[in-house]
Amino acid sequence: MSGDGAGGGVADMQQRELVLNYKNIAVDRKKLLKTLIIKLLSSADFEVTLSKLYDAVSIYFDVSKKTVARAANELAAEKSIKKTVKAKMTFLRITKVGLKRYAKYFDLIASLRQHETLSQRSDQETDNYTLLILQNSRVRATKEYYDTAFKILTKDVCNIDQDDREFLQLNFFTYCDNARNKLIVLQEKETKELEFIEYKTRFTSKQYARAIIAKFNHALKKAYYKNNSAVFLTLTLPNIFNLQIQKYAINFLFHRIKAFLRKKYKRNIEHIAVDEPQKSLSHHKHCLLFCDYIMHKKELTIYLDQHLTSFLSSLGNHVQKTLNNRLSEEDREKLNEYGKLLLKKYLRYKKKKKQRYTGPINFLTRVRFTNSTFEFVNLPPDLIPSKSTSSTLTDGAGITVNDYLRKYMIKNVSRIDDEGNDDITLAWYWITRSRFFTCSPSLRPPPRQRGGRRRLKFVGAYDKRNLERLEILA
Repeated sequence: MSGDGAGGGVADMQQRELVLNYKNIAVDRKKLLKTLIIKLLSSADFEVTLSKLYDAVSIYFDVSKKTVARAANELAAEKSIKKTVKAKMTFLRITKVGLKRYAKYFDLIASLRQHETLSQRSDQETDNYTLLILQNSRVRATKEYYDTAFKILTKDVCNIDQDDREFLQLNFFTYCDNARNKLIVLQEKETKELEFIEYKTRFTSKQYARAIIAKFNHALKKAYYKNNSAVFLTLTLPNIFNLQIQKYAINFLFHRIKAFLRKKYKRNIEHIAVDEPQKSLSHHKHCLLFCDYIMHKKELTIYLDQHLTSFLSSLGNHVQKTLNNRLSEEDREKLNEYGKLLLKKYLRYKKKKKQRYTGPINFLTRVRFTNSTFEFVNLPPDLIPSKSTSSTLTDGAGITVNDYLRKYMIKNVSRIDDEGNDDITLAWYWITRSRFFTCSPSLRPPPRQRGGRRRLKFVGAYDKRNLERLEILA
């Protein structure tokens, strides 16, 4: 960051004073910066240098290094952090006093990204940030995620090389190691006592991942008895786009199909969908739609192409309407300009491949209901037996849609805790924030009834070693 950006940072923080009020507590810019510092230090494993702290703070808003150093000195004076100097380097670490004093303001940190605009970043950063703004700004993420996202999500899939894959895998393993060492801290609202529970994710806990598969099986079973017809659809986009655009564009096209079917059948059409990466890491979406018919494949290809063109031509409008309604007008215009560049690239690709490409690649077939399973009327291309092999997904029986979709999740569970496996699939789900599967709300299992729940307040997720060092964890 340049020194002349400091004044803009202060003005930016002054502007945020008007909107950052949490539970009727007015938070001035100085307290906001201090809270951010405490929040960042609380997520660090050990001591952090002042330089590293400044780099982390600059992700959220534009301030000078001197401003961060001044805030750190004030925190040290009030014993909220401990400051030591080793080999002419300043090291900082959080204290129990600081955690207790500033924890109630932690939720404000997530709001910082919602009020940042593209104009506050340098030209070199604008392209990366334009892509990352497609992520829901209210989603919390680790440092490992942001480091990887800026490198991987902003690259066209066709340009992702082996070094990028290794970088993604390495940061994913780092995230998993850090997640396994974390505890979720809860506080009983009446007694103020702290409780600790294990931090579980679908990438670090096989039990958690198996619960997702159980929900998937429940959705399939419920759909079988509720419906009597279905269509299987696969959507894929060219690898000329980056992963973030691919993900959002495919979901946009899928929702356009759902809207078309809702209008055609005068009711909501239930669905089960599974996302998965191809070998190139391109986004692939398999959908089971419970209706008689969508449209002819050629008509569907043209239909999808028209909506993809519409999506790219007004990217900012679609993002503001469906993903981030807090998007500023300036950011919306920036995204519209970026979308038009993507549209030109897409039209050039179509012109180059005009003999073989008329729109987003799709596979479409009817589905039979047989013996509590769904079977393909026509097999997907990757399941058509070749001369060299005649293997199927089920021993001696017909290939079922159930097994075809379920195999991806079963493979994902087998990869958990297997550091010797160099498969990049789980890392792909992590960096794209894609779910293992989605389904209509009507196909989900009923929520568990929990009686007599105590009133617990979420404090945060902390490294076990930090809690032991602060003598919070017995």
